[in-house]
Amino acid sequence: MKTRLSVAPVWDVTEKLKLALDIGTEHAASADIRSVSKFTELDLIYSPDKDLDIAAGTLRAVDNTPPRTITTTAGIGITWRFR
Repeated sequence: MKTRLSVAPVWDVTEKLKLALDIGTEHAASADIRSVSKFTELDLIYSPDKDLDIAAGTLRAVDNTPPRTITTTAGIGITWRFR
C-alpha cells in the first residue's frame, strides 16, 4: 500500500507568473519492506493566456530505505486546456 500527503501553496508573482511549492511525504509498505520518502518541489509557472501554462521546476526527494538515497530532478511541462 502506498499513501502520499502533501501541501502545495501557489503564489501569484505577476498576472502571468506563479510560484508553486509542494512539500510532502510518501509511505509505502509491502510484506517485508517499509519506506518513507520526503520531497520538496519548486516550480515556476508562466501562463501566456488562460488556456496555456508552461512550467519549469525541480524536485528533491529523500528516501530512508537502505541505502538512503537523495535525488534531484529537473523538469518542464506544458498544460494546454481544451474548451
